[in-house]
Amino acid sequence: MKKTTILSTVLCLALIASGCNGNKEAPSSESKASETSAAASEETTEETTEATTEETTEETEASKAEGTSYDIKVEDVKTTLSDDYGEYKRILPKLIVNGEEATEINNEIASYMDENFPLDDRYGDNLDGFETNYNWGVKDNTLSFIINANYISEDYGDHVIFNYDLDTLKPIEDSEVTSRFGLTDEELFSKTAEIYTEYFSDREYIDVEKSIEIIGYDKITPFVTPDGNTGVAGAIVAGEGSQFAGSESLCCFDLTTMDSVSLSW
Repeated sequence: MKKTTILSTVLCLALIASGCNGNKEAPSSESKASETSAAASEETTEETTEATTEETTEETEASKAEGTSYDIKVEDVKTTLSDDYGEYKRILPKLIVNGEEATEINNEIASYMDENFPLDDRYGDNLDGFETNYNWGVKDNTLSFIINANYISEDYGDHVIFNYDLDTLKPIEDSEVTSRFGLTDEELFSKTAEIYTEYFSDREYIDVEKSIEIIGYDKITPFVTPDGNTGVAGAIVAGEGSQFAGSESLCCFDLTTMDSVSLSW
């Protein structure tokens, strides 16, 4: 149903020309975040933080749903908090299908993000959580949400992919999504390996062999792209020529066009 790939903005900048959107989080990221926030706290000795929350909804363009037999609308659910350093937003989707709110889906996504990527985490008086936004796509009776979460106090963030059946409004496992795309598991893995080779074979900072070797549903996730095409998000391993050697970055591809897909915001 969902898969989290932790990524680094630093590595993202290094790999973005290759269609990559991030890096698997280093084990020390939590302590780094604490150090960063602690330093920020020391700079604001007697300053207090005042945070307010405002939730609004705003309908987004539903053109992705054209051509399907469903009336699909997606609205933004916004929460805004602030501290001495700025204002931060959490934007999550509110799905409405055939005029009815998909309450179970909306609550599930909100609860998952609250638990794993809360905006209102604090370090002292300062916010230390995640800002979020999202993309979505529809193909036949399959809907994908890609939630982007950026860590406020560090250059780390995540993508979380949710795949749902529009008939039952229930989550779909990766292998079922692949089947709906008209592929077997082996064909999806093969296409993923093919596009890895096409994009990264001449790049010394990518270990293509290792990236292909680890392909499996624990490392890749099929999803519907914002254009309504078959997509795959996969882990790419940094090679020995990279300062991030051995770490994994998330790269997203459109298997219809065989191009990279940027899901950043």
